[in-house]
Amino acid sequence: MAACAGTLVYVIVSLLGGKDGVFATRQLEAQKQLIVSHTAEVQALNDELTLENEILYRDAAAIMAEARKLDLIQDGEKLVKINGLKGDGLPVYNTGSVMVRQDIFYLPEWVCKLLGVLVFVLVLLILVLKDFARFPASAKSANRAKKEGVYTPAAASGVPIYDMRKV
Repeated sequence: MAACAGTLVYVIVSLLGGKDGVFATRQLEAQKQLIVSHTAEVQALNDELTLENEILYRDAAAIMAEARKLDLIQDGEKLVKINGLKGDGLPVYNTGSVMVRQDIFYLPEWVCKLLGVLVFVLVLLILVLKDFARFPASAKSANRAKKEGVYTPAAASGVPIYDMRKV
């Protein structure tokens, strides 16, 4: 009975809080959802940049527009800059934040086993004390000695001795 209770506690604690338990699995699932959403954002940015790259390879007017944004000029042109006017500026691509793997919290295996052993010892102790309370040793041997007519003064004081019949 005590071994079953200890084993049951070990299994339940391991299932809920162990390294591969429910609590750790939920933490990993939350991290996975965060990574998936970040991956979708980066994929959308990649698609946008790929499209922009294709346009720049194929369209000469788009190349000229990008060159003008970078303050580049063709041969024979003169560059005139006017200060104080707000320009478009260069596009800023937001690639998001750096994803750092977070450590998950779980109960180590030795804690799960220790809890199982403690429950085993506790249940065993309770069962042994329950048996002693139900059948006290001194009362049992004293009653038997009275029935058989054997004089055992030590039996009355609780010290176990062997009963011997009168000759």
